[in-house]
Amino acid sequence: MRTNFTNSKVGTLILVTVASLILASVSLGEETGRRDGNWWITLTETGRLNYAIGFFDGMQLGHNFSYWDFAHDDSESACMNSVAKSFSSNNKKYLGNVTNGQLVDGLNGFYSDYRNRRIEVWAAL
Repeated sequence: MRTNFTNSKVGTLILVTVASLILASVSLGEETGRRDGNWWITLTETGRLNYAIGFFDGMQLGHNFSYWDFAHDDSESACMNSVAKSFSSNNKKYLGNVTNGQLVDGLNGFYSDYRNRRIEVWAAL
């Protein structure tokens, strides 16, 4: 059975979370500039490693935000299980056993090609 996420609590939460992240990134972008490859190459190695650690922590926080309002709502359990399975499988597929140093190395290599420098870091990841 297909679920209409736009009318569900989960869909609303996802939309609010995405909108919040977009607004936060727009406001941060105004203060620090666009976080793309041009920004990345200006960071020190320590700054890059710190960004990668924050990325991993942000992934977990985003995962938790997806569930907090529904943790005790049995009517949403099938949807929550699907979302948890999707997150876990994609996290394992793309980030399983990846260290922050490996993430930095990958971005360094990606941004070494000047043609990739206008791609924002979140999209490059």
